[in-house]
Amino acid sequence: MMLKFHDSWLRISMLRRLSALLLVAGAAACAPIAAPGDIDAYRRSVASSDFVRSAAVATALSRPDSEGRASDLQWALNAGSALFHAGEYDRAIAMFDVAENLMSTRDTQATNLQRVYRYGAYDAVMVNTYKALAMLANGNHDGARVEFNRLDERQERTAQQFRDEITAAQTAAEGQITQDGSRRDAIDAALKSPEAQAQAEALQQWAAYAPFQNPAATYLHGLYRLTSGVPSDHEQARTYLQRTAVMVGANPAVNGDLQIAEGAVRGRPVPNAVWVIFENGQSPVLEQLNLTFPAPVIGSNRQLTVRPITVSVPRLVAQPPAYSLLDVQAGGVRGSTRLVASIEGVVASEFRQRWPGHVRDAVIEGVVKAAGMSAVNYGAGTAARQMGGTAGLAVMLLSEVATMAAANTTQSDTRSWYGLPREFQVFRVPLPANRTISLAAQNGPAQTVDVPAGRSSIVLVKAQAPGSPLRVQVIPMSGGR
Repeated sequence: MMLKFHDSWLRISMLRRLSALLLVAGAAACAPIAAPGDIDAYRRSVASSDFVRSAAVATALSRPDSEGRASDLQWALNAGSALFHAGEYDRAIAMFDVAENLMSTRDTQATNLQRVYRYGAYDAVMVNTYKALAMLANGNHDGARVEFNRLDERQERTAQQFRDEITAAQTAAEGQITQDGSRRDAIDAALKSPEAQAQAEALQQWAAYAPFQNPAATYLHGLYRLTSGVPSDHEQARTYLQRTAVMVGANPAVNGDLQIAEGAVRGRPVPNAVWVIFENGQSPVLEQLNLTFPAPVIGSNRQLTVRPITVSVPRLVAQPPAYSLLDVQAGGVRGSTRLVASIEGVVASEFRQRWPGHVRDAVIEGVVKAAGMSAVNYGAGTAARQMGGTAGLAVMLLSEVATMAAANTTQSDTRSWYGLPREFQVFRVPLPANRTISLAAQNGPAQTVDVPAGRSSIVLVKAQAPGSPLRVQVIPMSGGR
C-alpha cells in the first residue's frame, strides 16, 4: 500500500512540475510589453496628425509616478515628440528631461532586469534635437544653444558608449561559447536560416551608411549657428555643415547652405531665409522574427540528440513615406524639398551593428534553457520508467514537450520610438516680402503659412503616414536684421 501511495504521489508531483514549467514558458513567450491596442491607438493618432490625442495616449503609457513624472523611457520619448508636434513646448521639454534622466539611470545599471527600453544612439541625439527646436519655438535662444552644444557632445559620447557596449557583449558571448563549443555551431546555424539571411540582406543596403552618426541633428546645429546673428558662430556653422556634407555626400540643399556659411566666414551678411523641413513618414519599427535552427538537446533518456529550436529576435521593418516630397512656393520662388537625412538609414545602420548580437544572445539563451532542462528531463525519464505503462509514457512525452518549450521561450524586444520620421527633406527660400509660404504634398494636401518678418525661420512640416494631414509649425530662428 505504501509503495502504491509513493508511486501515485511521484506521478502527480512530476506531472505538476512539468505542467507548471509549460505554463511558465508559455507566459514568458507571450508576455506583452505594451498592449497592442494602445500602440495602435498611438500610431493611428499620429498618422491622422492628432498630436493632442497621441500625446495623451503616450503620456498614459509612460506610467507617470505620483508626481506625474514618466517612468517608462520608450513612452516618455513618444510622449515628448507628440507634445512637441502638438505645440506644447514646455511640456515637451519637461518630458524629454525625464527621458534623459531615465537614460542616465539605464546607463548606470549593470544589468537590465527591469527591462528598461534599450535606447539607441539616434534616440539620445534626437532628444536634444527636439529640445533645441522646442526652445527656439519658445523664444529661449540661450537654452537652444545649450541643447545644440549638448547634442554635439552627446553624439560623440553616445557613439563610443554603444561601440563599447557591443564590444563588451561580444566578449561576454565568447566566454559562454568557450564553455560549450556547440553553441557556436548553433549560432552559425541560426544565422544561416532563411529568415536570418533575409534580414541580413535587407540591412546590407545600409552598409555604406556610417553607424552612430545623425546628419539631421548635425545639419540643424549648422543652421542654428548660421542664423544666430552672432558673427563668431559662422565658423562653427561652416564646420557643422561640412560634417553634414561628408555624411550625406553631394547634396544641393546642404551645399547651398554651406556656400552661405563660407561667405559669412568671409564677412558677407547672412540673408534672411525660410527653411522648409519635411519630416516625412515614420522611422523603421521592430517586429518579432522567429529563427528555427538545429541544436543539441539532452532527452529524457539522457541521449544527446539534435533537434530544431526556435528563438525570437527583433527585425527591422521599413515604413513607407507619407508623400514623395513637398512643393514649395514663396514669392516668385518655386521648388521642392530634397532629402538631406535618412533617419531610416540612421536607425538601420545602428541596428545592423547590433543584429549579429541579437541572434547570438537569443541562441545562447535558447540552448542554455534546453541544457538546463536536461536534469529535470533525466529525472522525469527515470520516474517514467519506474511507473511504466500509460502513465510512464505520458510523463516521458510531457517531459519532452517541456524541454522544447523551455528552449523556445525567448522573447525579442520590439519597442521603439514611433514618433521619429523616416527622413528629413529640406528646401530653402529667401524670406518673401508677403511672408507667405505655400506648401503642397505631391498627390496630397496643401497648406499656406505665414512666417515672421525680418528674421530667418524654420517651417517644420510633419506627415507620418500616406494620406496624413500636414502638421505645420513655424519656428523663428534667433537672428534677425
